[in-house]
Amino acid sequence: MPELTLLDSSHGFTAGDLVTAGYTAVVPAFQSIYFADGRAAGFHKLNFNNTKITGVASGAFSRGEVMTQTNSGATGIFDESVGNNHFIYRTTTVEFSVGELVSGSISTETVTPSAVTAPPHWLDWTTRRLASPAAATGLVADATDYLPAGGSNIGCLFSGRIFLNSILNPNQWLATRHRDPCDMEVSQSDVGTPVSSQTAKLGEVGDVITAMVPYLDHYLYFGCADEIWVLRGDPGSGAQLTNVSREVGMFGPTSWTFDAEGNLFFMGMDGFYFLPAFSAAKGIAPENLTNKRLPNLVRSIGLNRRTDRVVMAYDKDRYGINVSISQMDGAYGVGFFWDLRLNAFVPDSFAADQYAASMMYYDSRKASTRGLLMGGQDGYIRKFDDDQKNDDGDTTIDAYCTLGPFQAFNKMRRNGQIAEQSLRLSDDTDGVDVANYSGDAAEAVVNAIKNADVPQATETLTGGGRRPVMRPRNAGAVHALHLRNNTSGERFALERVTVRITDAGKTKG
Repeated sequence: MPELTLLDSSHGFTAGDLVTAGYTAVVPAFQSIYFADGRAAGFHKLNFNNTKITGVASGAFSRGEVMTQTNSGATGIFDESVGNNHFIYRTTTVEFSVGELVSGSISTETVTPSAVTAPPHWLDWTTRRLASPAAATGLVADATDYLPAGGSNIGCLFSGRIFLNSILNPNQWLATRHRDPCDMEVSQSDVGTPVSSQTAKLGEVGDVITAMVPYLDHYLYFGCADEIWVLRGDPGSGAQLTNVSREVGMFGPTSWTFDAEGNLFFMGMDGFYFLPAFSAAKGIAPENLTNKRLPNLVRSIGLNRRTDRVVMAYDKDRYGINVSISQMDGAYGVGFFWDLRLNAFVPDSFAADQYAASMMYYDSRKASTRGLLMGGQDGYIRKFDDDQKNDDGDTTIDAYCTLGPFQAFNKMRRNGQIAEQSLRLSDDTDGVDVANYSGDAAEAVVNAIKNADVPQATETLTGGGRRPVMRPRNAGAVHALHLRNNTSGERFALERVTVRITDAGKTKG
């Protein structure tokens, strides 16, 4: 990974500026990142594109005017001033210099820099209003704060606007001016005006907003506590807001992700859901992927919006959806992986403080740094590494796989005996313990494996490739094979299993 930079006082950051105890809206837009952490004073931005010039100006500069430093030849476009700090988007490769006069082309005001600082810059996210749609100076400073009173903690970029929720009015949404995150004064009437659910013809959604899910610039889902709505088009001009579901909602701001084909996966309070890529146009209802195979999976976790955090991300390397569920204080966590090739769940387990509080796929140009990054509850960033045989901290990996349960014969009341079984392991496998379980019913076999009961037969295989034929000779109506390796510094991979079953007579009863 590239070296990380710590935001500190040199960037304008002060401890306590950002609170992450709960959800925080993080919206990359226009070469900056905008933050809303749920507090009235929790609006900030991290600016990556402006040069900061420090100095006492002769007057107020006009946003958008060209700034020129005659001697150095540096030029730029003025963005904003915060006290004696003036932020300019540099338009030449020549950098501004200390001690040389900088002049504005419209305001004709000047400043002589006492310091020139490169980005990034941590700033308050403040709003402005439009003086007039035709005004040459564009947006001007305004003492009124148009950001949502009481704060926001859910946001996204859609149709060139930053959308935010309102903590005080949780079923309302607000959208900034088109292409300008610093204008949120909604009483304007031009084409790119800021809009809200109260001023737009679209209206409010009917439920508490829990997530905002944009798909490119095609449509925006408003996930709610028990409903889902979809916005198509720009909210300032001819958009439509329609209902997708009045029965299913989204758990939280980070409990969703898209795969490479535009299919949406999300966590609801009662299941793990799927919406195909074309569903917004065709009105298709969400499909619960857990209610058929694992109906009690999500219910057994006991999700609580006040205490729990659900984070999801698409992993293009493993071709599936990673799901991390943890308490916000990191005291408890559970994870699983939805395999898109098998349409099946695989459990994931980590140390309690290593469950992901955030995830992002870093599509680096270098294969060594490319992959899914997971920000742990302990403050570390980790990624999967197939070459390692132990987890971070030299923690032993307990790897296991259950094949079955499967019925011995497609006949009623017939026992089957596993006469022979053959396993084909990958060439670089270290070894695997094989345990055979049998019983009268599938539930009994599954419970025996879950409870670590003594199996009917066991054998340990070492080395890779095709292993010698095993003859466990365990009998029952239902069978399962449980494979496991929990030895430090070892791993296993299975390619094929072949089982030959012979008739062992009628079942009892």
